[in-house]
Amino acid sequence: MKSYKINVPANQEMDDWFEFINESLKHNSEVNNLIVDFNYVNFLHTDDFVVLACLIESFYIKGANVSFIGGTSKFNNHLNNFKFKRYWEDGFNRENFTISLNRTTLCLWKLNRDMMYGYSMFAKKYFNDTFMSNKDLLPLSSNLYEVFNNIFDHSNSEISGYVITQYFPKINKLSFSVCDFGIGISKSINNYRIKNNQKERRFQGSFKIH
Repeated sequence: MKSYKINVPANQEMDDWFEFINESLKHNSEVNNLIVDFNYVNFLHTDDFVVLACLIESFYIKGANVSFIGGTSKFNNHLNNFKFKRYWEDGFNRENFTISLNRTTLCLWKLNRDMMYGYSMFAKKYFNDTFMSNKDLLPLSSNLYEVFNNIFDHSNSEISGYVITQYFPKINKLSFSVCDFGIGISKSINNYRIKNNQKERRFQGSFKIH
């Protein structure tokens, strides 16, 4: 039985996350037990969560058991509120809506073709009903659905992908992030960074509500 520990970066530096994902993916076919160490992590943004979920999924679908250690008490409370640590337990349906105990965060969701329209419409209704009544959130549902379609039609990813949507009351911003490990992603990112001398960017959408 082989165990492997991934050390989640405690910052939002894109280069650190890029190296973290690249290094971790080298080991996802030879591990029986995956240990996710949050170290001193106090906060992760929506894009970090979906990238991490895809990484964990890449180990899980190849037979690894998943466990979690570390993280500050505040951060672990956030994880517990939207049940992040339960997603890779036996019998947990990651392709269903798992309602968060934190009203500002819509569930982390593993993309499923049959439910992608339902999720995009549910996200619109959820945030209209909670924080943004009488606001036009049709662009949110439209963008989500378009991104989901692109993933299923073009990514050729063994992981369908993950999405999470969160509202940030202090800055009045609604943010969603979607990630998949589609074919050619790593090569494309490397070529882009070399050509433009820029850092990796994951797909994220934000809506400032006025």
